[in-house]
Amino acid sequence: MMHAAITVLTLWLALQTISPEATQHWNAAQHAEQQKQFDVAVKEYRTVTKLEPNFAGGFVSLGQAFMELRDFGSALAPLKHALEIDSNLLPAHQLLGYALLAEGYAAEAIPHLERVGAQDALAIDVTGCRYAEFYKELGEPELGFLLVCSGDFAMAEGFGGDVELTRTQTIMQGAPTCTFRYKFAPR
Repeated sequence: MMHAAITVLTLWLALQTISPEATQHWNAAQHAEQQKQFDVAVKEYRTVTKLEPNFAGGFVSLGQAFMELRDFGSALAPLKHALEIDSNLLPAHQLLGYALLAEGYAAEAIPHLERVGAQDALAIDVTGCRYAEFYKELGEPELGFLLVCSGDFAMAEGFGGDVELTRTQTIMQGAPTCTFRYKFAPR
């Protein structure tokens, strides 16, 4: 109950700093999210960020809406912009870390996840891969696996034993998802 009260208070304080017009779009975006209409939420949050370009919460929410659409690449810019506004914004670090991992940027993701004290393990199922599409068009998915997918393990090893990666399937090899399972060594 206390957590809900703090969340409501935080939201109320945040909305006090934005214009009434931006607040209307914020409310419309929140409603769209409740209805699972994330494309509408993206549109509304974009309007919020145009009306209030210094409101970090708008950029975090825009990034999160993109992530709900599984458009992790589009989530990166608003989340990075939120951190330019407020570098201590932990939800932005967490979402950015997840989006970077989903896009295959583990080295960039880990500092953001460490900053928020992410758990000792993380599971991500990637449902789309531009590399797999490219190598499939070339008729060389095996080459794509060797050149691209195999590098994921080398990258994890590059963290000196702090990160362990397991993956049981890849899109490149015909599976519907790539199953990334990261385990982080305790610090």
